Amino acid sequence: MLAFMHREPFLAALAAFVLLSAPLSASDPGLIESARKLKGPALSAALVNNFEEKALNEGSAFVQDHGRFLFAVRSASRPQLNIDDRPAGAMKPVKGSDLWTLETKLATGRSHAIEYSADGKPIGRRLDIRAYTDLHYPRAGVAQGKVSEKQAEHEQDLTPAWSATGGTTSRPASNPASPRP
Repeated sequence: MLAFMHREPFLAALAAFVLLSAPLSASDPGLIESARKLKGPALSAALVNNFEEKALNEGSAFVQDHGRFLFAVRSASRPQLNIDDRPAGAMKPVKGSDLWTLETKLATGRSHAIEYSADGKPIGRRLDIRAYTDLHYPRAGVAQGKVSEKQAEHEQDLTPAWSATGGTTSRPASNPASPRP
């Protein structure tokens, strides 16, 4: 258990919130629909514009929308994608590039593990792909919470591999400038 958790329950809750609520893919969910329509260089450009080069090379580029996922990876030969230790299906090449894509639907409300390989060698893997339920998306008539700008930035090493950055959040229809009760 983290040393500060028993002394500072608020900091523990804030650290958990930051680590668990941060989006893992910052790309546009509309890319899933675009990928169905775009071909060749247009699709390649859309993938490169929406994902970081490192994510494409390391096999961590994906976008999701209501349980639908689009995975993309850069590979000189046909890659194999396994999701939750099972083959996910044949990846489709993006004509005129070394990019490959796969669109699939995953069970929501849980996390998934992905692993890419090509020619029997690993390309990359992630063990933290969250498939959000419908409750995670904006709905008409429901007030939205808002993350405020960072008031102070600090880093606290939780373990050698983890760190957290602080910020503040506010409930829907609350004023972040007024003190909490």
